[in-house]
Amino acid sequence: MTRSRLTLPTWFAAAALAATTVAVPAHATTLVPTATEGAPATASVASADLTMTGGTQQRWQSVPHSRIVANPFDRNQTTSEVQQNSNSTLPLSTAYYANDKALMVPNLLQTFQGSAAGPDTSSGSTVDVAGPYTAANGWTLRNVTSIGDGATTTMTVTSGTWGSLAKQVEVDLDATPYLTVDIASTTGTWNVKVNKDGSTTDVDSVIPDATTTGRHTFDLRTLTGMTGTHSLGLKLFTSGGLGKSTVINSLTLHAATADPAAGAVELFRDDMTTNSSWTTYKNSATLVSNGAQGIVKKTTASAADYGAVVRSTVIPIDQNTELSVRVPTLSHQWALKLFAHGQEKTIQSDTATTGTFVYNVSDLTGWSGSTSLEIRLYSSRGVTSSAVFEDLTFYDGSTADGWLHKAASFDTTWSTSALDYSATYAGAGQITGADLF
Repeated sequence: MTRSRLTLPTWFAAAALAATTVAVPAHATTLVPTATEGAPATASVASADLTMTGGTQQRWQSVPHSRIVANPFDRNQTTSEVQQNSNSTLPLSTAYYANDKALMVPNLLQTFQGSAAGPDTSSGSTVDVAGPYTAANGWTLRNVTSIGDGATTTMTVTSGTWGSLAKQVEVDLDATPYLTVDIASTTGTWNVKVNKDGSTTDVDSVIPDATTTGRHTFDLRTLTGMTGTHSLGLKLFTSGGLGKSTVINSLTLHAATADPAAGAVELFRDDMTTNSSWTTYKNSATLVSNGAQGIVKKTTASAADYGAVVRSTVIPIDQNTELSVRVPTLSHQWALKLFAHGQEKTIQSDTATTGTFVYNVSDLTGWSGSTSLEIRLYSSRGVTSSAVFEDLTFYDGSTADGWLHKAASFDTTWSTSALDYSATYAGAGQITGADLF
């Protein structure tokens, strides 16, 4: 079992070789030998004399005149260098200066032992809705042209301010209850609606017209309130005015995605089946539950381009405490923050990316022990906007049924030339290695 060494660009290495002085940390100055009486003082400290181990060791490393540091120490946290930069995933973090701002990238690289079976890549039933989404392929066009190029379909408004594509598709809502729409680009906004068994009444999606691209997933079973096999009318909209267009990569019907907290000891879970515990935090935002999802909405136009909701809980935090959340779709962007000990910590900054996300709470906050905290969910980057959340869960990551396993025990050593590590895994196996600046 090996881990690749991370070597920063050659010019940093050259700078290290050319340096003639070494900055000795204050807590290591006692290692400097005392000059013999009557003899001239001499600095005879060897690199080996500066090696540190244990809970008070230094963990950061850099070179003179560099704007980059490996395993940075955040003095705003209450935890030590070792607690911030050493755990059972053998993390390598970094920080750097950009425009005179200190930016940190925690857990740039982590190491796990993988099970022999590898990851579970099965995702249940999957049905691709065949493209291109054009009149020639059975789609009904309204106020748009629709052109396929073999990989994508471009729908463009030709009359009025919006247009749509529609087609009846048979869907097994028990086997494939989710519809994922992959949007390549848009010059206006887009949306999805469905209707049930030939009805002329459309069921709106859970978001307003969206500007975001990427993969967006809709729970058809929740939207329609039906189970079993039905003929659903799928409608894709593009809007914003004459000439506005949306480019579609694909439409896919599929089963639920894997839950990263499966099998784990749960510390807290909000399945978003109700909104009773969530209250407005910023700019009149609310969380509305449709029985399976929590939809954070900022519906009041204001100068601020974000809104947030909040709820409280108490979580026991240690190095294995993880937080997972699923964001299937949104109109603009979303963010997630935690507040405790008088500090707000950004867990996820503003992003338009959808999917399932997992975060190590201790690494990102520096908190430990039983912690009373606030969970703050944001819908952002739009005067009015919505973001959809599912299954927000805190859990003990060491007990999850994943295929990646953390070390059962580990050790680290700091020296002037390398950050050495070793670890032993419960499933048998050991690893040793070093990170080099």
